[in-house]
Amino acid sequence: MKILYLMHCNWNSIKQRPQFLSENLNSKKNEVHASYKWSLKKYNYSKNSTFIKLLPGFFSPFFLLSFKLFFILDTLFWKYFFGFLDRFYNYRFVIVTHPLLYRYTTKMKSKIIYDCCDDNELFYKKSKLKNLIRTENLKFLSNSDLNMFSSENLLNKYKKNGEKSLLIRNAHSLNLTSQHYLKK
Repeated sequence: MKILYLMHCNWNSIKQRPQFLSENLNSKKNEVHASYKWSLKKYNYSKNSTFIKLLPGFFSPFFLLSFKLFFILDTLFWKYFFGFLDRFYNYRFVIVTHPLLYRYTTKMKSKIIYDCCDDNELFYKKSKLKNLIRTENLKFLSNSDLNMFSSENLLNKYKKNGEKSLLIRNAHSLNLTSQHYLKK
């Protein structure tokens, strides 16, 4: 089975949840491709060696997406690019880590999984970008096939916006509630 992991963090930055999960999913039964937001600033923080096929993406800086024309052009380019990749590789699942990347998946036939690692809108003060992230986040939560949350706080805050929710914590001991979600 082929999986595309579409992530907003640079692969060669400090290793984070998306890098760990994508590497753990890669096995004899699963072939994982990781498309990540390439950054000149964070190009060589570290060298995260992997057997995963890496696809660096020159995604737009998020602050530019608050301009409507730029948002439309960026969306069209990446939506058709990932739609082509989906037809070429025939992905079974696409896992996306940021609400602003969700719109790139709307031409894909794969099942879409939202890996909600952070409450992304809280990183920004009141602005068009914060409102855009909030809107895209709610759209993503309700349209994805599965929502994975990294904390009970995120799960409790957003589970009402999507039908299927799962808690997969980061480096925590799991309590009984979490184990219940993992068994599902």
